[in-house]
Amino acid sequence: ARKVLTEAEYDANPFGEEDSFDWQGDVATVLENIVSRLDVDLLLLNSGLWGELTDEESVEEIFKAGDSAVAHTNGRKFWKRTTKRFRCAGGARRCHRDQWGPDAM
Repeated sequence: ARKVLTEAEYDANPFGEEDSFDWQGDVATVLENIVSRLDVDLLLLNSGLWGELTDEESVEEIFKAGDSAVAHTNGRKFWKRTTKRFRCAGGARRCHRDQWGPDAM
């Protein structure tokens, strides 16, 4: 069974600090400063909806931060892209596979 966070759990500060907790930030900073403190042993980065990542330096920074985030638990890091969805041409609900077309993402 999977656990879905309640609104209160999502907004809670896992570090017990008085200030409100903000989950926002660039990916590398969040991995280094937030995720690394959560004792994560499996990190799955799904970059499929981020668009093309053309800045090699930023990608390397994210990889290093991901490695760092799971290092103290001997965890693993995976990077994936979203597979394109396919839909029936013309908006039909069901069709043969030869009538599929890629969905805009």
